[in-house]
Amino acid sequence: MEIVILRHGQAEGYATSDASRNLTERGKADALRAGACLAELGLQFDALWVSPYVRAQQTAQQLLTSLPDLQIVSLDMLTPESDLKSVFDFIHRSGLQRVLLVSHQPLVSDLVAYMTEPNGYGPAMAPASMACVENKHGLPGCGELRWLRHAPEFARE
Repeated sequence: MEIVILRHGQAEGYATSDASRNLTERGKADALRAGACLAELGLQFDALWVSPYVRAQQTAQQLLTSLPDLQIVSLDMLTPESDLKSVFDFIHRSGLQRVLLVSHQPLVSDLVAYMTEPNGYGPAMAPASMACVENKHGLPGCGELRWLRHAPEFARE
């Protein structure tokens, strides 16, 4: 199984609640480029799972420009402080081959660490950063970080 974990694009600093923060113009542009980057890699996803928070939903909408065959599935378990084991178990019980997941810090970095080095630290993931983890065995710590990309590395239009 391959999981691409994407942190949402850059968001506004303030809103009435953390869940209601919108993407900035830069955040929208970076999310659009992230989608184009994934399309250029030729990746075909079985699912697009997204946090219900506004900035993650907006990021996913931008991805659909380059990945139009996907449908957004909102999952409450993908909020910033979600339980790693529950998220990991859900991913692996799905039986899917390749999943694109859009969420937040600290969950995104912690999930990469849990899948690859459960006693270590995950990579720094700025807004719109993506990590691809392959986990053939469905066990924590047995995954391999295949690649990590940050928004400045995406092809500029």
